[in-house]
Amino acid sequence: MGGAALTAAEAQLIQGLFVPRERWGWEFVDGGPPTPSPLADERPVWTPPALPDLTELAARRDRSLRSLWKRLPVPAAFVVFGVLLASEGGLFFVPAGLVLALLAGLPPLVRHRRLVRARRRTATATATARAAHEQAVVSWRAEIDAHIRADERRREAASSFFPIVTPAATPRVDVFGGDGNGWASLLATAGCSVLTGGTGILLVDLSERTVGGGLARLAGQARWPVESWDLPRQLDEVALLDGLGPRETGELVADAFGPTREGDQDHHRRALHADLVSTVGQVLGERLTFRRLAEGLRVLEGLDDGTAAAALSTAEAGALVGRMNAFGRGERIPDELRYLRSSLEALCPPDASAVAAQRAAIAGGPGAGGLRRLATWWPVQGLRVMATSSRTSSTHHKELADRLVIQAVLHQLRRRELAPAAGRDMLVVAGADHLGRPVLGGLARHAEIAGVRLVLLFERLADDAERVLGSQGGSTIIMRLGNGKDATTAAEFIGRGHRFVMSQVTTQVGRSFTTGDSDSVGYSDGTSDTTGTSGGSSRTYDRTRLLPWLQNTSTNTGWQESVTTSRSQTWQRTTNTSVSDSTNDGSTTQRVYEFLIEPTTVQTLPTTAFLLVSPVDGPGRVISGDCNPGTVLLPRVSPVDRWSAARGAAGAAGAQAAPRAPGATPLAEPPAPSAQLPVGGAAGRRDGARPRPIGTAAPDAYPSLAVAAEELAYRLAPPPPRPGHPAGPVPGPGRVAGGWVPTGVQPASGPGPQAGGSGRPVEDSPADGRPREEGRPPRRGRRRLSGQPPNPA
Repeated sequence: MGGAALTAAEAQLIQGLFVPRERWGWEFVDGGPPTPSPLADERPVWTPPALPDLTELAARRDRSLRSLWKRLPVPAAFVVFGVLLASEGGLFFVPAGLVLALLAGLPPLVRHRRLVRARRRTATATATARAAHEQAVVSWRAEIDAHIRADERRREAASSFFPIVTPAATPRVDVFGGDGNGWASLLATAGCSVLTGGTGILLVDLSERTVGGGLARLAGQARWPVESWDLPRQLDEVALLDGLGPRETGELVADAFGPTREGDQDHHRRALHADLVSTVGQVLGERLTFRRLAEGLRVLEGLDDGTAAAALSTAEAGALVGRMNAFGRGERIPDELRYLRSSLEALCPPDASAVAAQRAAIAGGPGAGGLRRLATWWPVQGLRVMATSSRTSSTHHKELADRLVIQAVLHQLRRRELAPAAGRDMLVVAGADHLGRPVLGGLARHAEIAGVRLVLLFERLADDAERVLGSQGGSTIIMRLGNGKDATTAAEFIGRGHRFVMSQVTTQVGRSFTTGDSDSVGYSDGTSDTTGTSGGSSRTYDRTRLLPWLQNTSTNTGWQESVTTSRSQTWQRTTNTSVSDSTNDGSTTQRVYEFLIEPTTVQTLPTTAFLLVSPVDGPGRVISGDCNPGTVLLPRVSPVDRWSAARGAAGAAGAQAAPRAPGATPLAEPPAPSAQLPVGGAAGRRDGARPRPIGTAAPDAYPSLAVAAEELAYRLAPPPPRPGHPAGPVPGPGRVAGGWVPTGVQPASGPGPQAGGSGRPVEDSPADGRPREEGRPPRRGRRRLSGQPPNPA
């Protein structure tokens, strides 16, 4: 960007990323499902009002109308009679008839008027009740809408992006999967906070994807020291062999030229390589470079007597000529010597300016300082990037340069002083798939011994990378793995769990049809015979006749006989038919032991999404996050992690609920963490627009000098020199020896290390919380992890 001023959006991004607390991404915590309104099932029901029964009034009116036709003939007769007798003085009958007609029609009229009034009152009561019901429905809907809006606001307030800080508590972080954009976003997000916390970063980029371009650009804009080296083109400039003796140089080159697999090691070949390079190193002395080694091997091979050696002096060439026969002339020695010489020459092609600078360095004259060398390996000042590429060499030579750089880093790790003056550093190796298990194990072991945090980035989860998965208690970050076997391995590592799933669904449909008929015939025949005799006598006494024989006497005798014969026959036929349909639906739920994260989920992760697997067990062991640096520009980004925020909220609630003694003085509440949220316009983002991840930079995107920004855009606070280096290296032209971060984004309170000022490295505080004695150096280097990542329990 040169010296151009930063835009408001870039300034806001830098303010959000450069915070003193280390973070690797953000996890989004949803506010939970929507809460239904308690009034949702209480919709007002229309209830008709109690209305009077108008049937009786209507019946009375109808009866009055029917009776009217019976009363009208009399008034009509009066009127007709009056009209006919008008000439004889009977005209008065006409008014009398009209009065009678009026009296006859008055009851129906009154009853009809009563009925109309009753109907009006009924309609008015119904309309009033209907209006009240509609008003109640409107109020009910308004309460439902108000509850929905309040619930949305609650869920919005509870939904936040919390920083992921778990890897900060582990000495090693392994990243598996992802692409160039995902790695660039992860390094930019984590690297900015690591630099602000006072930790230097050494990035060894073997992926050829320029994954550190975004971090280097942001660090340059924030005025942190940034160094970049393009290898193998600048292999001699980086001075990987500075400070190494002849034997160490031989061991370094032999390890780099050896096979990467553990079973393919040839110890005799390695010893021969080490002896050849050590012999050349003993002659060349301390000023060892790969170009000088290549020319020395050429002289040792007998292809040059020293006259054409540009980087060797005459005395050195003569000494090497004298040692040509030291190793004999077997069949294997010339082949191995030729292999070493040709490989080193391919890594260091002749360059006029470099040759002139090396000649000046050999002679000790002017121009000796023309090479841009590393001032010191440890501690790392700001960001240092060593990237290898195959643009100027073959793939084989690029892999050889990778192994040389890694072996140099290994030797420097062994030589690193485990002292407070060494400071805190982080080593990041991107594209470590082809290094081999012995090299990866050596890096992990020596980084732990030297007190350097190690971050390894693997493109795939296979072969040697699978063997280091989850080893040595480090945090594991899993990004997108497109290969099915790699994704299955990652899912197996994440683990399995018990859960209940629907395992079976059954549906049975049946129909039964039944028909039948029956016939029954009955017959009966019977005869009854009845015989009877009846009789009697009677006498009637007459008082006028005294003699008995003169009285009336009657006698009757009867006989009866009857015969009854009956015969009956019955016949019955019954037919029945029945049809029945049945449907049975059933489901079975089974307890299964399955993947917590399915392999297809790992295969379809977004570019910047990742799964963090912590080395401790608990609810927070597996966390899904996103490392897009633009997340800091979104609203509701919390300055503290999820568990710290939960503990702070619980502590605040407990403090409010705790009873206070009478007369006690309330404690002052700590200030809330401050965070600048995006604003509208050019400095903010468009609504609904998701920030794009930082992509991989162009091949030459690593800034070698820090980029200056306008002083009026931010308040700058340069950090103090690193411990153990009070004066520090002399910055080059246009280079700033410190970094800065905006002062408005650091949390005022909360867990984690706090910076003493904007952009200042944070010193290690004693474990017991007591203030450090004056003049006592801070505790550095290897330390035991006494705590565990926060956990919600």
